Amino acid sequence: MAGLALALALLALPLAQAQAADTGSATTSGGSSTDTSTATTTTTTTTPESGATDSAVSRTDIDHLIQILQDDKARGQLIEGLRAAAGEEPAAKTEATIPERPATRFLVSLGEAVTGVGRAIAQAGDFVRDFPRFYRWAQHRLSDPDTREQLMLEVGQVVVILAVGGVVEFGLPLLYLAWRRRLERQTPATIWRRIPLALGFTLLRLLPIIGFWIASMAMVAAFRPDPLATLIAVAIVNAHVVTAILSLTPFFLLAPTAPGLRLVKMPNRSARDIYGTISTIIGVAAFGYFAAIAMGAAGLPPHIYEFLLDLLGVVVAGLLALRVWQCRPRTDRQEPVAEPQTAVERSRSWIESIWHWPVLAYIAFALLVWLTRGGDGILFLARATATTAFIAAVIAVIMLGVRHLRSRLEVRTGRIHQRNASFGGRVKLYVHAIIWLILAAVTVIAVLAVAETWSVPIMVWLATVGGERIIGSLISIAIITAVGLVLWELLNFGMERLVRPDDHTLEGMRRAARLRTLLPLFRQVSLAVLALFVVLISLSEIGIDIGPLIAGAGVVGIAVGFGAQAMVKDMLGGVSALIEDTMAVGDVVAAGGKSGVVELMTLRSIRLRDFDGTLHTVPFSDITIVSNSTKDFAFAVFRVNVAYNADIAEVQAIIQRIVKKLREEPEFKARIWDDVEMLGVDSFGDLAVTVLARVKVAPGMQWAVTRRFQGLLKEEFDRERIDMRSPARSISLPPPTVTTAPAETTPNEDEAQTSA
Repeated sequence: MAGLALALALLALPLAQAQAADTGSATTSGGSSTDTSTATTTTTTTTPESGATDSAVSRTDIDHLIQILQDDKARGQLIEGLRAAAGEEPAAKTEATIPERPATRFLVSLGEAVTGVGRAIAQAGDFVRDFPRFYRWAQHRLSDPDTREQLMLEVGQVVVILAVGGVVEFGLPLLYLAWRRRLERQTPATIWRRIPLALGFTLLRLLPIIGFWIASMAMVAAFRPDPLATLIAVAIVNAHVVTAILSLTPFFLLAPTAPGLRLVKMPNRSARDIYGTISTIIGVAAFGYFAAIAMGAAGLPPHIYEFLLDLLGVVVAGLLALRVWQCRPRTDRQEPVAEPQTAVERSRSWIESIWHWPVLAYIAFALLVWLTRGGDGILFLARATATTAFIAAVIAVIMLGVRHLRSRLEVRTGRIHQRNASFGGRVKLYVHAIIWLILAAVTVIAVLAVAETWSVPIMVWLATVGGERIIGSLISIAIITAVGLVLWELLNFGMERLVRPDDHTLEGMRRAARLRTLLPLFRQVSLAVLALFVVLISLSEIGIDIGPLIAGAGVVGIAVGFGAQAMVKDMLGGVSALIEDTMAVGDVVAAGGKSGVVELMTLRSIRLRDFDGTLHTVPFSDITIVSNSTKDFAFAVFRVNVAYNADIAEVQAIIQRIVKKLREEPEFKARIWDDVEMLGVDSFGDLAVTVLARVKVAPGMQWAVTRRFQGLLKEEFDRERIDMRSPARSISLPPPTVTTAPAETTPNEDEAQTSA
């Protein structure tokens, strides 16, 4: 690589001399021409005192004028200079009040890119056209013995300077060879221990480079070679140093000679191949660039100098693209590949399959920047890329922190969910929302930072009236949404506080059950109202007239109300039943021609489970009368049938004694709320007299108390020999009267009587 740069630099002298000779022969009239580097180009002027009638303009002057006209800043300076020469006052600088639109900037940049590519192609054509002439002239000059002797002297001086620097570079590592080998054998367990050792190993590689540069520059200062030899030596030294310094970053990450210190996991051969490729490409770029700089400083014509830089960019981009294409994932491999299971694995597999296309596109974009913007564009691209990579690394660290925070919060919310399912579910939802808001905020900040890095005028646009209005609207919408969420949570807290029974009495439990049934309706209505207000206010903040929307919503509501009358009727009936506490879950009711236990109550219907297990769903619109057998309290009614000869007073005493016994049993002690109420004889039957009594019991206990009462009553009546019905009575009718002279009968009648 150094030999290539040296050869290119040695060719700069005859080419520069050829350009100088051509320029001197072109200036036939009075004037002066000065050869300079790319920074100061040659100009030819003719003064009136010389008496010349015309002047010859060199190729360098034309190229310089073209560059001035293509550069906006240089063109402005030229115009200001011409105005000053004409005696005009310089125009006052006025700042543009209207910012340039992004689309306009894009079109301008695209036009400049096309112009730059065209200019590069034109320079390549000029080089191809002029190269044979330069080559013949250089060959003629190199045949001169004096020129060859001068070149050999300059080559010898450069070789001596580089040899001294090389001895220092290769001899200095021998002083700490043991330390280096010890570091190469280190295998730290964690990455945090690996990073400082890898950094120290990389710094040891930096020491020979510093020694090479110091020794070479010292030799240049002490040896004082010819100007051309100094230029070539300094170019080679700087190219070598820049190549070595830029190669430190891949050396730090890949550690090709120390697998234990490698920060990027890959096989040793792959690490060495990748590091070698990167170092080679960096060397080609550095030596080519400094060689071109040296030749330009030696007097190389600008169009040839710029063509060589463009050619260097094409070569470097081609090498990078070739290496990326060689490392692309192959689809013709026969090894079986396991199918990715998780989303992360699928994303990683997808990225591994298409990563080379974005990289190739970036290389092509960098080549376009090099051809159109030159070194300044590449420096801007490198700085923007490095800043973007740093921002991406910071975002990755923040994402890891947010992921850890989410894991910890999920554990906390899981504990809350175990204690209170409803509140825990909402807390979990808010935790996820907060995490997404944090990620969104980080993403927005990262996008703005990357846009600022790449000179995208997002911040400039946000500072305009439209941007400030949008930001203000977003802040207002965020505040309105936050207020709506706070109100929603306050309503939830109040409703949950109401449904939580303070007392565990029957009334308190029924009240809590009734409120739990109404709670979904209250939540839905509250959420709909709050969401409607938030949406309408948000729309008004962004400049949308909400008047027509409100009118349209009213019309739609009326239409829906007419179309869903049955549903509305059911819901109104359900709300009325819940508010009036007509029934509750667990009650035994008869409604809509069906009876059973209420299993579920919604705002539209109830579900009744009857005695044989049949489930009846009765809509509230079909319910006109509700018979609730378990509302507040109940009566266990006793209808006792006794014989007519039984003592009614004794029967009533037995009933009172049985009820008193029931109230002493643990099962019914708290369920029978009062003494038995004797109502006396209720009715007379054919075989028994009915004695009526009742006792006040808890809701739903009347059937159990009645069954237990009847069992005890049977035992008492058997013990006291009390009959539950009178004996059956027989009624005998007198026989029919017999006459002395029976009537004559027909033969048929005699047969009938005989048979009877």
